Amino acid sequence: MRGLTRPLTIFTSKKSFDDRFADDMQFGDMNELTLKKHYALDQVSTHVDWSTYKSPYFHSATRNIPPRSKEKVVSMLFDELRTSSRFFSFVGAFVALLVAIFLVWMVVRPVSIVRVDGGAVYVHNLPLTTEGKISWWNENKRLLRDKYSIIRNPSHFTIVIMNFGGYVSPPTGSNDGSIDDYHCFNDIKNDNKCIYNDISMVVSGNLDNKVFISVDGKTYVQLPNGKVALLSKS
Repeated sequence: MRGLTRPLTIFTSKKSFDDRFADDMQFGDMNELTLKKHYALDQVSTHVDWSTYKSPYFHSATRNIPPRSKEKVVSMLFDELRTSSRFFSFVGAFVALLVAIFLVWMVVRPVSIVRVDGGAVYVHNLPLTTEGKISWWNENKRLLRDKYSIIRNPSHFTIVIMNFGGYVSPPTGSNDGSIDDYHCFNDIKNDNKCIYNDISMVVSGNLDNKVFISVDGKTYVQLPNGKVALLSKS
């Protein structure tokens, strides 16, 4: 558009871009193969190789340096993204680099099971897409059964997988919603002892046969061969 000076400031944020634990920074589910093959993101950082957690440079001096921890790599990528955005902003030739670092950072962030209570599993950083959520279930169903003992009867079970958004204090006013919208835990001895009930998935069925996965408003059936199909509405 003629007559406009670029770059334009469309909006400014109220807070600095310095919190990698913010709610809108908690989702991402593209895997390593997708980033490398589809987006050609082999090296996006001068400090660390995002897929091996080692130095990005192949040199005899760096060959024996052990890989960093996943949490350290997450922190390093976020810091590099934040620093680069201050100097170059999201305009011009550096957009692709910043987006690349951001995509990689979204992938390497750890997904963690915060706690299990009854038939509910509270998970931090669940993937955003339906495919990513189903993949997470398949990668962790044995862990939920063997370590957390939430699947007591593999031939007939139902579990609810919740998004964990942090512990908060019980609601006190109409703006906070009803206490029924929260699950509060007596084992936490401070005011922030409740979790908002944000259901991500409901999984039920027979672990060694058909499993039904209700997610994002739809229900899928997974067969013993691993194939997943959308159930048509009757």
